[in-house]
Amino acid sequence: MRLQTISRKIKADSPEIASNYDGRGMLIANIDTGMDYRHKAMRIDDDAKPMMKIKNDRNDPFWVSDKIPHAFNYLNGSKDTVEKYDDLSPYYDPHGQHIGGIFGCK
Repeated sequence: MRLQTISRKIKADSPEIASNYDGRGMLIANIDTGMDYRHKAMRIDDDAKPMMKIKNDRNDPFWVSDKIPHAFNYLNGSKDTVEKYDDLSPYYDPHGQHIGGIFGCK
């Protein structure tokens, strides 16, 4: 089936979808370059907390925040997803943060 046909069948182009759906309660995964989970935009609004799929699990060694309940750095095996050079100085590549922001925005 072609993409346009599928979009029409599920009514993806319907204005009601955008007006009645804001993504709350969604759980997504992102594998990308690093992101700073401490950034002010990477927090969850208080009114969205009741809809969280993963609740504040501090027993998970990779839990970092309510907005980002699990983080894993595939390069070094830690939960530190803030990018750094080998000497641990900050490295800025905005791609991962940018994509995380798109996924997490409202």
